[in-house]
Amino acid sequence: ALIWRTSILKLHPLLLEDINNTSLFIDIPTRSGLEKIHSGWRIVDSNNEVLKSVEPSQDEIIQQFSLPIAEMMPYFRLAQDHGELLRLQLVVAEANNPAEAFDIMQLLPELDLGDTVAELRRGHNAVTVDICWQHNIRSRYLHLCLWPADQPWVRTPVAKPIANTESGQATVTVAFDELPGEMGYRGTYVGQLAVIDPWLATHPERPTLESAVLQIEDSAASQYYLEIANKVTENRQSVVELLTLLAFYGRKEDKAKWHDTNGLLYKAADCGNLSVAHLLLWLESVRANGSAAAYKRLTWMIFDAKYLADISFDQLDPSERAAIVKHFPGNKPSPHKEHLIWLLDHNIGELRQACLVELCQAGNERGFEELLEVFAVGLASDQLIARAVASRQIGFATFLLNRRTQPAAMLLRTLVDLEELSPFWLQEGVTIHMDRGVGLVTEITDMETGEISPCCLPNEDCQVAVELELNSEIIQATLSPADQRLILHTVSELKACSVCGQLGLSDQAILAHYDDLHPAIGQRGIKPVPPGQTIRYSIHSISAPIRENL
Repeated sequence: ALIWRTSILKLHPLLLEDINNTSLFIDIPTRSGLEKIHSGWRIVDSNNEVLKSVEPSQDEIIQQFSLPIAEMMPYFRLAQDHGELLRLQLVVAEANNPAEAFDIMQLLPELDLGDTVAELRRGHNAVTVDICWQHNIRSRYLHLCLWPADQPWVRTPVAKPIANTESGQATVTVAFDELPGEMGYRGTYVGQLAVIDPWLATHPERPTLESAVLQIEDSAASQYYLEIANKVTENRQSVVELLTLLAFYGRKEDKAKWHDTNGLLYKAADCGNLSVAHLLLWLESVRANGSAAAYKRLTWMIFDAKYLADISFDQLDPSERAAIVKHFPGNKPSPHKEHLIWLLDHNIGELRQACLVELCQAGNERGFEELLEVFAVGLASDQLIARAVASRQIGFATFLLNRRTQPAAMLLRTLVDLEELSPFWLQEGVTIHMDRGVGLVTEITDMETGEISPCCLPNEDCQVAVELELNSEIIQATLSPADQRLILHTVSELKACSVCGQLGLSDQAILAHYDDLHPAIGQRGIKPVPPGQTIRYSIHSISAPIRENL
């Protein structure tokens, strides 16, 4: 399968061993005014020395090509054997300009450590971590990364290099002021042995508690958690300490203490001391340990002015923004409609889409307007459209019909193609279920051009010829969708039910209709409908559309 990326690809060299099934394709977009582009590639080690290069050729212009993985494999295998880091670079030269190199792949040595254990000892000014692993390896730039287990909002680890990796053991020292965590954290740590490229200013993603290779207990952990619990008893705790306890009790599955701590957090949150990162941890903990009602209640806090300000003024990193979207309240915008609209007005990336969906699902016209605007500029996917109008097809269709613009008409057609709006399209061959009866569309005429049209909207200026089936007989009629009027082409008088408007050929037919649908009504009114009279109608539903005509 093809996997396209626009960012640096990180791989272990051994994943490329099966060269018969591995290719790396490069697509260099053209730019306006660009006449010639020449391309090549380089393999660069961690000292930024070029091991192998194919420089851009002045005789060859390539903008789409695949790299020769087989030619690179000897270098990849050597790097794996020595625990070395390699980077694959694309080299591009435009016309007579100097060549430029761009990293496109980072090759990391695969770590097969086997069973790994670690122990933390606390000294006067630092902690010492002793690590042992089962399989001896050679790996440059191996680091021990530590995160505070019970402060999940801390994403950046302390990373300490391991000089000798071939002995199967190492000792790492971390000064107290370097330890990760807030408010003097001294609890459990999650750890990971990872290769960190010195040329890329990045750190490994924080592992989950379940996926972490190491869970390292600080020798002072028991005393640390007891101190926080005592502060809570004396009401001297901070929000950070409450959140730390909440994560700790959740990890230990102590439901009673978790619920007590969660209740205290609601009081502390009223003081406005929670950051977005803290709120996200709280949301995750309540979703995992609390009730559905408690989680639903907490998601409303996203609409607090403090968090809205952080969101709107781009104070969040990408991971926090993605997490906010994940916890966005589901289908309950009524108490927060003004906040949803406020977020829309501030054009906040991922949240803009979430707000749009919530407002549309609530039937709010501001959401409908936003969806039409996004569609008009080509930024609305089929999935977004279907999700936004899933429960509001009729209201949204009415909104679009009233707009009478080209984008609105195109969006209506899109909804029909997505089978989200089949009851709103008139086409030759469909069956219309109306208050006056059931009719088959036989022809549609565009009133502006006078030409036969394959389809129309239920309010467009056209004439729709239908065959009405009344008491097993066919009556010819013409619908005028623009004003919702029906012209009957008959020579005899028809009858109509005074309750629902159903047409019939005789009084007896209407009385039988009363017996079937209105048996409880004593006074059974029957209205005469003279030949050729124009009467109003309404459509209940349309079935069996012929989509190939769209």
